[in-house]
Amino acid sequence: QSDAKIECLNIAEAYFKKGHLNQAEEFAKKAIELKSIEAHFVLGMVTFKHELWQEAINAFEHLLKFKPSHLETLATLGIIYLKIGKFPDAISVFEKLLKIKPDNTDALEGLADVYAKRGSAREAVPAYLNIANVFIKQNKTEKVEEIYNKIIKLSPENIDVKNKLASLYETLGKLDTAVTQYLSLAGIYIKNKNVDSAKETYQKILKLDPNCEDAKAKLSALESGRDITQTVSSAKEDVQRPTAKVPVAEKTFVESEVASPKETVSSIEDIEFLHFKAEESLK
Repeated sequence: QSDAKIECLNIAEAYFKKGHLNQAEEFAKKAIELKSIEAHFVLGMVTFKHELWQEAINAFEHLLKFKPSHLETLATLGIIYLKIGKFPDAISVFEKLLKIKPDNTDALEGLADVYAKRGSAREAVPAYLNIANVFIKQNKTEKVEEIYNKIIKLSPENIDVKNKLASLYETLGKLDTAVTQYLSLAGIYIKNKNVDSAKETYQKILKLDPNCEDAKAKLSALESGRDITQTVSSAKEDVQRPTAKVPVAEKTFVESEVASPKETVSSIEDIEFLHFKAEESLK
């Protein structure tokens, strides 16, 4: 039975990796009948994909009774609690995960997402900045961009993050998007009557896009001493440019980074062969 249990687990993991959820569930349950603890993770991930939240919670909590430090299980369980609005439970799970692995990005971002969902920008913004710094060290620029956009959604006039996001787009060569952010940033400076910073920002824009008429006109007005505060829209509104749209992350969490069961079989043919072996072992 031990060999059959392992084979059923391997088949379940392989089917899951291939996206065949029904077969993965079938063999995960067979492995569980043969006393496989790890198969509860596969079953939990299958029900998670099906958005059967309570069934997934049950599978993950059962696994955690035997493996309380299972990182992938804790991360996914935290996501579920976040999705269904059980914020205290989500915080508890993510904090437990961070005690085991303090730099775990799933838990760090998950906590920030909880604070954001609760409407607490005061807690969420520092938490997002913390995870952004981790992603910077890991050279994950797409994640840094995503996090900065989350912060701006919560705090539209955050000058520091606006500047960082514009600089990031500039570094990535997304010049139109960088100009859009710099225009918005200049609007904040003008609103705050910080003329020198506004001038510097418009000058930076014109280096990136010498034909930007908006920047030309407003820089000229500033240099001539004219009051242009009435012509600059609130920084809470995005500056519109035909070719530039700032992407805003819609996902609450990097679900794609939650580990899936390891790929142990390379093809469906191999799975079917193991399927046959498992059935033979069960006879």
